[in-house]
Amino acid sequence: IQHIYGAPRTRTYQNFPTDPPSSENEPPEIPEKCDTSYDAIVRIRGELFIFKGRYLFRPDSRSDAIEIRKMWSALPEDFTHVDAVHEDENGKISFFIGQDIFVFNLLTFEYKSSLSEIGIDHHFNKIDAIFKWSRYDATYIFSGDQYWKMRGDVVDRHYPKDIHRVWRDVYDVDTAFEDNEKLYFFMGKFFFEFNTKTMRLNRMDRKPSATQFMNCPGEKLLT
Repeated sequence: IQHIYGAPRTRTYQNFPTDPPSSENEPPEIPEKCDTSYDAIVRIRGELFIFKGRYLFRPDSRSDAIEIRKMWSALPEDFTHVDAVHEDENGKISFFIGQDIFVFNLLTFEYKSSLSEIGIDHHFNKIDAIFKWSRYDATYIFSGDQYWKMRGDVVDRHYPKDIHRVWRDVYDVDTAFEDNEKLYFFMGKFFFEFNTKTMRLNRMDRKPSATQFMNCPGEKLLT
């Protein structure tokens, strides 16, 4: 019709958007507790905390997710997820977000630090996992294919080192933690128990994280 009569002069045509416009005020999507990977997992004051996106789960005390900033309101308003969370021997809780570290005394914000301040070179943009390993009474930090050992507030001088030289078969981890003297590595929606005697991880023996740590339906695979 327009070829015969010409296009209208006072009207413009637009394609309808395939998706409705998003609102900046919309809350982030709540992760499905029984079908999600973990950004971080840690025990704080003895209670299990699991972090995903802007939310956390407390499987020991409640079944629903809550926003992380409802408990730790001093964290940045625009953060999308935490890379790792750690409680040290003094009870201080550190949140690792990119190169920044936010340190709390329980829920009270104390100070902001950075990876470079604890001795990690500035070209590392983030860490993947941090955990205390009671076997050597030290804290270990993983980032990519490198790891550090830390006692106190800074990493040891002779690090980083190649993960594969010691932690065989451990790579592409999302998070890790020690619980009841057992060391676990999480990858996607599954976890693997690390054999501390052989210093190996059996990647064929993966177990669903939700069943073991989120109290989701199914028989627990460990006691």
